[in-house]
Amino acid sequence: MDRLFSCLNAALQRHAQHVLLAVLSVAILGSAAPRVHATNLSWDANGAFPPDGTFNVLGNWNDNTQFPTAGDTAIFNINNTYTVTFDANAASDVLVVGTGTVNFRSDSATIRTYNLTGLSHMHVNNGGTLNIGSASLPVIVNVEGALGRLFVGDAGSGTVTVDGAGSALHVSGADVHFLGDGHTGTLTFSNASLGSISSLAVGSVPIAGTTGNLNVLSNADLTVADLLIGTNVSTATGTVTVADSGSTLTVTGVGVLQIGGSATGNFGVLNVNSGGTFSSGTGNVDINPGGDINIGGGTLNLNGNTTVDGGSITRTSGNLNLAAGKTLTAQNNAQINLGSSFDLSQGTIWNQ
Repeated sequence: MDRLFSCLNAALQRHAQHVLLAVLSVAILGSAAPRVHATNLSWDANGAFPPDGTFNVLGNWNDNTQFPTAGDTAIFNINNTYTVTFDANAASDVLVVGTGTVNFRSDSATIRTYNLTGLSHMHVNNGGTLNIGSASLPVIVNVEGALGRLFVGDAGSGTVTVDGAGSALHVSGADVHFLGDGHTGTLTFSNASLGSISSLAVGSVPIAGTTGNLNVLSNADLTVADLLIGTNVSTATGTVTVADSGSTLTVTGVGVLQIGGSATGNFGVLNVNSGGTFSSGTGNVDINPGGDINIGGGTLNLNGNTTVDGGSITRTSGNLNLAAGKTLTAQNNAQINLGSSFDLSQGTIWNQ
């Protein structure tokens, strides 16, 4: 737990710097600088309406002489709905989607990969929406390397959807990644898409107006190294939902799960519904005041020692499994309602 909070505190200290980067990236509309310098390049689709086009066509970017490659910043800032097609793999250092709805699509059933390298930051904000892939036109976005950062809703609300078999979003990096960072940030995996993210904070920054939403739906699979849901004492809220048969959200290894932080401030909610499965890591599971887990037809696997400290676990249907040798402790007016005729699977100790 100390490892996670050290990482989160360091990330929050850099919050203002990253928001400034996102705002400046949207504001700068590119330049005609020589290729040897990193360049801010803005999508304009060569004036087409709607502004559809292919990523690696020179004329679809504001200076008409280059498209983004490693080292550059790619900016999508047109207030419209449009499709950017990938007929080959692509790269840049930074991706900013601010305003409008951008659909990333392969040109065929061949999976195309967009790699963010170097600084490796992805910002979706200012009311922007990014849709990655579809059922028949898959795209993978990789936010790579130790510096990799994901911000959704950091300078205005943002929405990201990863959709369809073969489509994926993979985010590495040593820092915590944020859904909701002063605004509303929503990330959804659907229709057999895949994802992997290192430590993820959902509505967990001490900034009023923050709302984070994470959805894993319709046979999608997501892994995270650590998961924080609505953990800071503020008016921030975080909601995570895993639903539909075959959908899984897994905290890997010794990763921790923390939900809630203050009964008078923020709220964190984990919903495990309709055939979905959530599995914690072997690290501690803490459900604090303002934190709730709701099991409505899904399966909750608790693989670490679990403390319900003023929060709640409510099961209306579905399964709750506590790993052998692990403890479930209820304290500080915790509420645990598992329903009638329910046997807690595997767990050896129940403390009240």
